[in-house]
This record gives sequence, structure tokens and C-alpha cells, in this order.
Amino acid sequence: MKFLVLLLLSFSVFAKLPIANISGFSGSYDDPSGQAQAASFRFEDIAFDPNASFAVEKQAGVFLLQTPDQEVEIDSIPSFINDLETLNWSGISLQSNDSTIDLEIQRLNGQNSERKVNLKGLKISCRGEGRYNDLMSDLLDSCLNTSGNLDLNSIVLNSTNKNETTIEDLNLDIRNNNLDFKIRASGYKVRGDGKVFYEEDKVRLRIDKAKAGFFNVKGILFKQLEKMESQTVKVDNPWVTIYLNQ
Repeated sequence: MKFLVLLLLSFSVFAKLPIANISGFSGSYDDPSGQAQAASFRFEDIAFDPNASFAVEKQAGVFLLQTPDQEVEIDSIPSFINDLETLNWSGISLQSNDSTIDLEIQRLNGQNSERKVNLKGLKISCRGEGRYNDLMSDLLDSCLNTSGNLDLNSIVLNSTNKNETTIEDLNLDIRNNNLDFKIRASGYKVRGDGKVFYEEDKVRLRIDKAKAGFFNVKGILFKQLEKMESQTVKVDNPWVTIYLNQ
């Protein structure tokens, strides 16, 4: 859930969730530059013309969206995104006001020398309010500690050690840290529940129950999750911890 959400959560500091209207945002990046376009792009006081085209550059770890007249900096991007050498995305929309946010990503894929990522069909809807002094923290707090729903068609993660993890048909429903989920893993349709917490620099997920029909498949699920382990993802049954700033 921290994927392209975080790319769009790092513009500035706000007391409440931002006012945004972004649709049809697509593009490609091949380190250190790329191009993008959007049917509409408004973020707080920043508004580009309809059907705007952008040059994309990365300077000192900061992504820049540029037109001949305007420039937007996208900084504080987590390393798992910032380290990708190529990135392609399409069909991104973001609609938000001071208490709700809806994000859709139709497709996103990227890679570097260590890993590949392929994501399809992500939809996120969250409700909350600004309680921190930075935007990323406010949005993660709203989605994970207050109220959120996530649907994902599929994500495939490949690493240099040839481990491949595929997650399909994922649904997360979160209310006040209580989590209900559905997922397809290793051919099983799994339902379960647990807890999820956003804590400053990390997300902690505790899976209490995972069943396929009447069968307990929690162990099978964690074997799949262990393939995702990296510097930023740690798996220790029943916990999964995602470190946001590593």
C-alpha cells in the first residue's frame, strides 16, 4: 500500500489532507530523465493546464515535473521507489479533500539491478484528518489508523536471487487498526483478519488468522510473504513490518 501513494504524498506540509484533482497521469522514467502527461493536474495551489505534458528529471534524489512555465518538486520519496532505475506508470488518478482521499493506479512497473516490480489495478480509498505536521504521515495515519479500503488486482515482485512473489485479488478493509483481508496466494483464496498500525517511520501488520475455506493456511501465506523480505520489509510470523525510510 505504500507504492505510488508515497510518490504523491511529498509535496509540502499541510495541517489537513490536501485538495487534489489529478487524472490520466501517465509517464515513463529512465534514470535520470523521462516524460509524463496528465488530463488534469491540480494539487493545492498548483494547477497545470489540461492535458499538460511534463519533463521528468531526478536531481540529488528529488524528482521534478517540469513544463515551460512551472515546476513541481517531489521529494522525500522512500528509497524503494527512488532507487528504481526505470519506471513506467499509467492511469493514475488522485481525488482528495481535507478528510478523504481516493487513489487509483491502473499500471506501474519498474526495475533496478536488484529487483523488478509489476503492479496492476490498485484502488485506495481512505478517510481521516491531519494529525501530524507532514503530509505523508497524515495520509498513512488516515488510511491505516482510521479508515481505509484497498483493492489490488496483482503485484509481482522479482529479486536478483530469483525469488518471485505474486499477490492477486487483494482486498484490505481497515477500521481503527482492525484489518479484514482477502487474497489469492499459492492458488488459494484466503480470508483473514488482524491488526495494522502506522507508527512514525514504519507500518506494522499483524496477521492473526488466515483460512482457505475451513483450512488454516497462515503458514503457507507467511512462506509467500517471506519471499518479499528485504531491507525495507521484515517478516516474522505473525508480524510484517515495512520500514518507510530505509
